[in-house]
Amino acid sequence: MIALVSRRNTRVATETSEVGERVLRSEDPSILTGKERYLDDLTSDDLNLDGVLEGALELVFVRSPIAHGQITEIDTSEARTMPGVVGVFTAGDLGLEPHWGMPLTPPEFSRPPLADGVVRFVGDVVAAVVAETRTAAVDAAERVFVDVDPLPPVIGVEAAVADDAPLLFSGTDSNVALEFDFRKDDDVLAGADVVVRGRFVNQRVAPVPMETHAFAAAPDPETGGLVAWAATQNPHSVRDALARELGLDREQIRLAAPAVGGSFGAKMFLNSDYIVVAEIARRMERPVRWVQERSESMVGMTHGRAQTQEVELGLTCDGTFTGLRIRVLADAGAYPVNGAFLPHNTWTMASGVYRIPAIDFLSRSVVTNTTPVAAYRGAGRPEATSMIERIVDMAADVIGMDPVEIRRKNLIGADEFPYTTATGAIYDIGDFGAALDKALAAVGYDDVLAEQAQRRERGDVVQLGVGVCTYVEITAGAMWKEYGALEIEDDGTITARVGTSAHGQGHETSLAMIVANRFGLPPDRVRIVQSDTEKVPEASARWDREPCRSSAPPCTTPVGRWWNGPGCSVRTCSTFRSTRSSWTRVWASVSRATRHARSAGQTWRVRREIRRAGPGNGRGGDGPARGDRPRPDPGDVSLRCARIGRGGRHPDGRGRTGAPHRGRRLRDGDQPVARRGAGSRRYRPGRRSGTVRGVRLRR
Repeated sequence: MIALVSRRNTRVATETSEVGERVLRSEDPSILTGKERYLDDLTSDDLNLDGVLEGALELVFVRSPIAHGQITEIDTSEARTMPGVVGVFTAGDLGLEPHWGMPLTPPEFSRPPLADGVVRFVGDVVAAVVAETRTAAVDAAERVFVDVDPLPPVIGVEAAVADDAPLLFSGTDSNVALEFDFRKDDDVLAGADVVVRGRFVNQRVAPVPMETHAFAAAPDPETGGLVAWAATQNPHSVRDALARELGLDREQIRLAAPAVGGSFGAKMFLNSDYIVVAEIARRMERPVRWVQERSESMVGMTHGRAQTQEVELGLTCDGTFTGLRIRVLADAGAYPVNGAFLPHNTWTMASGVYRIPAIDFLSRSVVTNTTPVAAYRGAGRPEATSMIERIVDMAADVIGMDPVEIRRKNLIGADEFPYTTATGAIYDIGDFGAALDKALAAVGYDDVLAEQAQRRERGDVVQLGVGVCTYVEITAGAMWKEYGALEIEDDGTITARVGTSAHGQGHETSLAMIVANRFGLPPDRVRIVQSDTEKVPEASARWDREPCRSSAPPCTTPVGRWWNGPGCSVRTCSTFRSTRSSWTRVWASVSRATRHARSAGQTWRVRREIRRAGPGNGRGGDGPARGDRPRPDPGDVSLRCARIGRGGRHPDGRGRTGAPHRGRRLRDGDQPVARRGAGSRRYRPGRRSGTVRGVRLRR
């Protein structure tokens, strides 16, 4: 057998290639025939682990049915006596440290894996019931009762920053968990003839993957640690984070992801529920499995989006953009995780495909009594595209210009690349005008406009809407090189071990095609191995990387300790040296900001303190941050309060702009609240595993 390990592209001359050709996906037959193995399907024979899941206990969580309240008592006595129950655990029983889900925020915002004294959102975990069967665990969970004194809830981002807003965490001076301050010294709208204003709501959405959260853990006698399985897209990152939370070396945990029924950010990082399952498996010295039910997933799985944006676009009378001012309030939910960071992605993409000389940006991520928000399907980037495209449409309407023409006038020209935007993003190459023209020709834009006008003139019941959107997106973050290893077997087949972990994208087929192309083999002669920390020793898509070591002094900030542990400098690590990545600048800013952090409990504000080296192309220079300034005269035309996502009318009265869509979109006020009555009462919303249950409310 010959083994090859490489982090660089190596070329092998071949005469044939299937890359780019249409092939049948090798993953599909087992999925379509129902033979695929998801986590809830695993048995003791899976992964050749010699019965490690034999006799696995089933765990069910008891979740809060109210958004905010003080826990005064948890009564588990009746549940403990139920048939088949092995244990009932509360925060006091396990004594787990709070999970610091986003270390750019103050540690006071950390989440106890089991609610300790206070519940902060509908779905907050109060207790865990472990039984021999899932049915027994569900029955016993109905007999766990919690006395709760309701507290005033904070629902919505405006409520979180109001002067009289209740503070959700003691030891903090506000509900602002993280702030990105990239404001300019000068007024970016000063040279505008027209200023168009809009208020846009990128509403909260609930991910609904085919497979919900699922996790199983079993003691590993050989290492003294655990063997674990998770429905995750990022097993190496989850393994490393779980090891930190449990005080284990990462080599003591083997974590594998079987077939994963969708993730796309929602199951990317360590879920605090995993910590509870793993700790109970350690204490009971028995395997434990937890599979989230659908109703539980709707409140217990992190949500996405949840940004409210106040936008002002300055332009001249001929439609030339002169500046953009953005203020973002992002809902981080009850406990900040990586969703609190996502406004940075919004800032990076704020310029879109347009030539905008200056962008003034301020975002605040706030905590509310709602489900935590995390990365999901774009992670701050769709919010940016929606924002800039909507305000451009409004600008075209105000000055009476065709939406296509105002875009064409401000597109970055093909002769201007490489181009640095006002937010510091570098575009290597492109021809946005040609792409737009091709799309318009394919649609028959002029003909569509003519038909639209005819329908309006006739007063047809069915009218025709025409929308235009041009955008470019951050894809690779330019942060890592991914792990890959090839083994050429004696029979001539190739085994490829890859650090990526599929959750529905067809990695097995596409990676096999790439390897086969390099070696001149048919794809069925290539076997892809992924998603198992024992079979794939490392992966770059994780947050604690051995290859990242450098000779620089260790970064001792909270960010540095979380990101790489002792011995690695966030500011000097070669991973972060690429001047083409906006992440470089923000992490350097974070390192500096947290090194000189204010006293514990205050928001760590990440300010843009780094000027771009060299003159560049003269566009989008950065200035140091400043405090609030008086808002200047908005110009000759002002368009106020155009809303998206919550309904509302266009200012000229022509109908609704962005009426709510049907489906799984949740608005700011949609968090359920328990019923109230006189005195103390037991709240039993129904016998469903994982649903909110067993809480008594005190008036």
